[in-house]
Amino acid sequence: MKNKKNIFKIMYIVNILGAGVPGFLIVFFPSFAEQYVLWAAQDYGVMTILGSIWLAIGLTSIIGIFLPYQFLGIFIIQLIYKTLWLTTFILPAVFKNEPLPPGATILIGIFIVLILEVLLFLRPSDFKSNNHIEIKTTTNKGSNL
Repeated sequence: MKNKKNIFKIMYIVNILGAGVPGFLIVFFPSFAEQYVLWAAQDYGVMTILGSIWLAIGLTSIIGIFLPYQFLGIFIIQLIYKTLWLTTFILPAVFKNEPLPPGATILIGIFIVLILEVLLFLRPSDFKSNNHIEIKTTTNKGSNL
């Protein structure tokens, strides 16, 4: 279980660097991001929502480093949106012989495989933790309350 936690921590760090940092640049330095982060000129509104989502993923991943199992949902969201992006944008472009953003395509493909591998091998016992608080209640049988 410790090994899985370490894998999750590494994946959260990758999220922070691969989504949080670009998201921050897109939201707060859009002209820089348009030139160096994105591969083509984008509509400002589209750019801002993309940057906001990526920044949210990065910020959530910071918390995920400390609570790896509680924040697994961020990986499921990424698995869904990245799979949709690959199937609705990349595959049609491949079939039409259109140019692709190779770095982003390869990295997203690798990340999807990593997410699937890690999530598929989780067991319910992985979520049991000794880091919980038990609240014990007592009753006072002699009380008139």
